Amino acid sequence: MDHLEEKRYQQLEEFNRDVLDTVNIDRHKQHGDFLENHKNIADFWNIILREKLKQELTASDISSCMIALKFARTMAPGYNADNYLDLAGYAGITKILKQIENGDLYDTPPE
Repeated sequence: MDHLEEKRYQQLEEFNRDVLDTVNIDRHKQHGDFLENHKNIADFWNIILREKLKQELTASDISSCMIALKFARTMAPGYNADNYLDLAGYAGITKILKQIENGDLYDTPPE
C-alpha cells in the first residue's frame, strides 16, 4: 500500500469513528435512544399522513426517509460534512431497526 492509499484508508477510519461518535454520543445526548425516537416520529407522521398512507409507517421507514433527506441535501451546492456523517449513521440505524422489526434482533430480551 503506497502512502496516498494509506492516507485514504486513515481518512476512512477517521470518518467511521466520527460516525460512531455522532450516533453513539452526540445524537444520543440530543435525541435519546434511536429506537424510541424513530418510533415516536413514526407515531406523529402516521397521525399527520393518516389519510395518505395505505399502512402505518415503522421506525425503519422513518430512518429510511431520513437517509433520503440527507442524501438530497448532498445535492445542494457546497459541502456539509454533517450530511455524510448522518447518512452513514442512519444507514446503521436502519439496519438495526429492520432487524428488530423482522424479529432477527430483539429490543428487549426474549422470554
